[in-house]
Amino acid sequence: AGVVALQGEMGAGKTTLVKALCAAWNVEEDAVSPTFGLVQCYKGQGRAMYHLDLYRLKDEEEAWDLGLTEYFDGDGLNFVEWPEQAPGVLPADAVLLEVRVNGLQHDGTRELFLSVPHQRGM
Repeated sequence: AGVVALQGEMGAGKTTLVKALCAAWNVEEDAVSPTFGLVQCYKGQGRAMYHLDLYRLKDEEEAWDLGLTEYFDGDGLNFVEWPEQAPGVLPADAVLLEVRVNGLQHDGTRELFLSVPHQRGM
């Protein structure tokens, strides 16, 4: 499974980014924010895509209690919004993608910052 942790302020465009990725991956249904359901599951190009939103979690223990880590054990691709709500549940090889509004341009564009975990032997 692949896990991409999406960080950014409210309204930065994390869900919009996931919607664009779903469209590029030929997901048929409309991608929506999983804020109230915590997880949305999509099927695209023969592989599951999971969109998790941890914003409403009280603490990391709640993520464990809900079994959210089970999504990371399969072969699906996982996009996790608000990972800072439960950082201990993310696998060590999760990729961090930070979404920021480009304040210098004042045109609504976004900047993306990618952090890939260091892997020994590479």
